[in-house]
Amino acid sequence: MPPPQITDSRVLPQNWELEQALLGGLLQDWRQLDDVLSVCSQEDFHRPSHQHLLRLMVRLGSSNGFDLPTVLDAVNGHPDPQHYGGLGYVANLPQHCPSTENLKFYGVRIRAHSLRRQLILAAQRIITSAQEGEEELTTMLAQAEEAIVRVTSQTPTATAWQTIGGVARTLIDVLEERQKKRAQALLEGRPPTIGLSTGLRDLDTLLQGLHPREFTVVAGRPGSGKAQPLDAKIHTPIGWKRMGDLQVGDEVTDPDGGVGVVEGVCPRGWREVCRVTLRSG
Repeated sequence: MPPPQITDSRVLPQNWELEQALLGGLLQDWRQLDDVLSVCSQEDFHRPSHQHLLRLMVRLGSSNGFDLPTVLDAVNGHPDPQHYGGLGYVANLPQHCPSTENLKFYGVRIRAHSLRRQLILAAQRIITSAQEGEEELTTMLAQAEEAIVRVTSQTPTATAWQTIGGVARTLIDVLEERQKKRAQALLEGRPPTIGLSTGLRDLDTLLQGLHPREFTVVAGRPGSGKAQPLDAKIHTPIGWKRMGDLQVGDEVTDPDGGVGVVEGVCPRGWREVCRVTLRSG
C-alpha cells in the first residue's frame, strides 16, 4: 500500500521503517510500552495496520503484558489478520529492531513525522478555503487559526501549559495557607502580613494582596473550547440580548462600561457545552 501523496506529488512525511522497528522492539520488551506512549500515540503512526497493532499491544499490556506469541495469538483470533498486517508480517517485526535501547527515540521521531503531516494537511485546508472563498473572511481566519493551534498545541513546547484543575488546586492551597497565617496573626494580636494592595478590600482579604513573582493567567487558547452558547446573555446599551441575536453593527457594552460595536460574527457550528458548578454553589 503506497503512502498517500500531497497535491504537489511529494510524499507526506513518514517513516515506516521506524514504525516497524518500534513495534518489533516492543514485541521483544513490552515493559517499554509506557515510555513509548509518553512521547507518541497510536494516531501518530502512518500505516493503519501499525496503529491497530499498537492499540492491540496497549490492550494486552494493560492486563498481563505481552510477547510475540501472545500478540500472534490475538492477531490470529481476529476475523481479518490483515487488520494488523497479517501473521507473517507481525512475526517478522522483531527482525526490524536489532536493539531495544532506542525505542523511546523512535517514538519521538514518529511523533515528529506525525506533526509535520498534520501541519501540511492543515495548511492545505487553509489554502483551499482561502482559494474557494465560500466563507466570510472572519470565519476563514478563525478556522485557520484553530487549525494551526490544534497542531501547535501538541508540540513539546505545549508542555508548559497546565490544566485548569491543576492550577486551581495549587492556587487554592496557597490561598488557604495565607488565610491560616492571617487567622493566626489576628489571634496573636498581630497585624496580618499583606502584599501590595489591589485597592479592593474583599479581594485583598481573599488574596492577602499581590505578591512578588506571582502572576497566574487562567485562559484558553483559540480552539480550546471557550465558545459561549448562542443563548448566552450579552449586555447592550438597551439591555440584555442573546448572543445568537447579535449582528454586525450592533452596539454592546464594553469591559470599561463604554459602548463597542460588533465587527464580525463567526459561526462555530454545533459544539458540546458544559456547565461548571463550583463547590460554593
